[in-house]
Amino acid sequence: CPFYKHRVIHVGIDPGYKTPGVIWCQVDPKERLTVIRTWRPREVHASKLAEGIKLRNDEWFPKADFRYYGGHDVNTRKDTGEKTAREIFASYGMDVHTKYKHIDRGLTTIRNLMDMRDDGKPGLLVDPHNQTMIEGFMGGYYYEKEKDMPHKDGIYDPIFDALRYVVVGLFGPSGDVPSGSG
Repeated sequence: CPFYKHRVIHVGIDPGYKTPGVIWCQVDPKERLTVIRTWRPREVHASKLAEGIKLRNDEWFPKADFRYYGGHDVNTRKDTGEKTAREIFASYGMDVHTKYKHIDRGLTTIRNLMDMRDDGKPGLLVDPHNQTMIEGFMGGYYYEKEKDMPHKDGIYDPIFDALRYVVVGLFGPSGDVPSGSG
C-alpha cells in the first residue's frame, strides 16, 4: 500500500503494559483507511513505547505529519505511579486524542468500512505485510457474546483496539469521513 507523503499518518495506540499495540494508517484520496504498519511490542512501559513509536515514525514515514489516538486508558493507566500514559506521550510530542465511545461504536464503524463501495473496493484496506491484523480479520479477533466484548488474547486485541481508536476518531459510525478528517 502506498504512503501518501502529504497526508497525515494516523497512529492508534493501545498502551497496555503487557501487550501494547500500535497501528499506522492513512486516509487515501478516496477516503479509504489503509493500515500501513502495525507493531506489537511486549511488556514495555509508556516511555519505551513512545520512544519506539517515534523511532518507527522517523524510519518508516520521514517528515510526515502524525496524529495520535488512544482509548480512555491513556488517561488512567499509570505504569510508573507518577504520570499517565497521555502525560508520558505528551512529553515526547505526541498529543493523544481520545473519544469516549462504547466498543460497539468502533466495531460497527470497522464493519461498515469493510463494506464494498461503488468501485468494488472496501473502505478499509490492510497492507499484506500486516499478517497478524489479517489473521485477526480472518477470525482470530472475535466478539465474546457472553462477556459482551472482544476476546482479549494479547495477540489480536491490542492492534484491533488501536484500530478502533483511530476509526472512532476519524469516521462516523457509517464509515464516512467527516469533513476535514483526512
